[in-house]
Amino acid sequence: RRQRQMCIRYIIPDDLKYEISSKTGDKNGVENDTQLIRLSKGNFTFTVLSMGIPNSVYGTVTLAKCGKMMWDNVMNNWH
Repeated sequence: RRQRQMCIRYIIPDDLKYEISSKTGDKNGVENDTQLIRLSKGNFTFTVLSMGIPNSVYGTVTLAKCGKMMWDNVMNNWH
């Protein structure tokens, strides 16, 4: 269960995770995660909703990859 609670922020550097608040939700075939990220460049909210996934491993990995893409975009392209 702990891994699911960290879906989007799973790949984000540990020293920055304390700036992230999250709300997860799941049931059979569904994994959802919303993050509020507080950074010096601003506050960001990011939500990923999924359905029809074969198992929670796919959901966790997909949410983590989406979180990494969002994190990289905010850190590299947002000024």
